[in-house]
Amino acid sequence: MNKKALIVGLLYSVCYIIYKLILFLNHLTFEKFWFNFAHIISVLALIPFFVISIYWIKSKDYNGTISGKDAARMALTTFAVALILTAIYNYAEFKVSLPQQIEYYKSETHYKTMLELQAKNASKFKVEQIPTIIDEQIASLSAIKATTGKLFSMLILGMSGAFICALIMKGGKKTVI
Repeated sequence: MNKKALIVGLLYSVCYIIYKLILFLNHLTFEKFWFNFAHIISVLALIPFFVISIYWIKSKDYNGTISGKDAARMALTTFAVALILTAIYNYAEFKVSLPQQIEYYKSETHYKTMLELQAKNASKFKVEQIPTIIDEQIASLSAIKATTGKLFSMLILGMSGAFICALIMKGGKKTVI
């Protein structure tokens, strides 16, 4: 493994954790917009880090010319570090925020949301079922499910982004000996 790719993956992870902590400490992680927006930005933010990783390694270790295979390997190393560290953070964040999530599900705000949903979909469930549905929602909270859900899209988009960046950045100046 290339140390530069590890450093760039670590740098991405630090940026990710700071970004997510800011959202968490400002209580924005439970708002639907910020929940989705934060995840989309986190996944898309990987691409510049792939470019940085490949460019840095290409210019320092490969004298400006790198094969597609090596570029992909460097981007995937960066991605692997980022994936592991963000998974650990997501798991820890879920464990810390679990009491807040339970409190949200038991809140009047969520109950009103469920009433509005029931009014729109009266044929799917009745008002009397709302407390049972809320209890099921609370029982289904799982750190593994939450972490896996976030990592699945990161895995698909991150790997494809790594390969695309590797294809774009492979090659370089040719030297004649």
